Order: sequence, then structure tokens, then C-alpha cells
Amino acid sequence: WSSNMAEPQGLETSSREARKIAQKCQILVKAETRARVKKISGILKKSEEVRTKEEVQILEQSPEVVAELQKRARQREKLKDKLKEVVAELQKRARQREKLKDKLKEVVAELQ
Repeated sequence: WSSNMAEPQGLETSSREARKIAQKCQILVKAETRARVKKISGILKKSEEVRTKEEVQILEQSPEVVAELQKRARQREKLKDKLKEVVAELQKRARQREKLKDKLKEVVAELQ
């Protein structure tokens, strides 16, 4: 009876240890991936003329990461451009509002 209970515990412990090891491996892989993405991002911020051979090699080894980071950069630029447009439109409307307010003041002054 006690020997039967010991076996499942032994199996549970080893599978638990296996899960822990797998989780640690996943954490390490994520950390390495994050570090690689950060390194590639830094390389992409440099102009092509300034990049070293090693940096070019790193970029060539990870075309999918490079493509993803370039896609994100394009999206960021589109959002920045859109924000500039919205701000410009708001400023234009503020100027128009001020002109209308001044014109209204003139008309009210003339009526008095």
C-alpha cells in the first residue's frame, strides 16, 4: 500500500520537475529572442553605410525579425504622419475659430 503511494509521488515529482525545466527553457528562449530583437533593432537604426560586417550578418541570419521590425517602423511612421495631420487640422480650426470670434466681436461692436 505504502509502496503504491510512493510510485505515483515519484512520477508526479519527475513530471513536475520536467515542467519546471521546460518553463525555464521557455523563459531562456524568450530572453534570448528579446535580446536578439533588441540587437537587431539597434542595428536597423544605423544607416547601412555604418553597419559592420558582423551586424550585416546578424541581419541576414534573421530575415523574419528584420521584416517584422521594418513593418512596425513603417506603421509607427504612418501613425506619426496621421498624428501630424490631425494636429495640423486642429490648429487650423483653432485659427478659424479665433477669426470667427474676432469677426463676431466686430459685428457686435458695430451694432452697439
